[in-house]
Amino acid sequence: MPTPKRPSWIGSGAKVPIQAANPRSQAVEMPAWQRMSIASAKSMQQLLATETTLCELEQKVASVQLALRAVQVPRSSAKSQLAQIEAQAKQLEAAGVDAVITTDLQSGRQAAKDVKKELLQRLELLFTRLDGLFQQLG
Repeated sequence: MPTPKRPSWIGSGAKVPIQAANPRSQAVEMPAWQRMSIASAKSMQQLLATETTLCELEQKVASVQLALRAVQVPRSSAKSQLAQIEAQAKQLEAAGVDAVITTDLQSGRQAAKDVKKELLQRLELLFTRLDGLFQQLG
């Protein structure tokens, strides 16, 4: 199973000059969400943390799936691990995605909505994958 690809919005940025004590300050890459209002930046930071956790959950599922194929883990243990991952994913959906309110945002509203949509799509794929594994395990 390939490692999940990080979304395109992570690390996107432009060269923004940073004033330093040194008069020869250089342009550094600054993510777009760091140029947003404080509320928007906080929302984007929370969504970035959610994306990181989601990557970890996706990797855990892939790891359990590989262990099952290699018969390195008992089916009951795999089922238990997958149930824990599913519970964590549901909690992540509620606390990490749904809890980010975009209606009050100004500068980062559309970006936050786009990220939330992408995260929800990935969570849905994860839940579908988990359901398929549960069916295989009986």
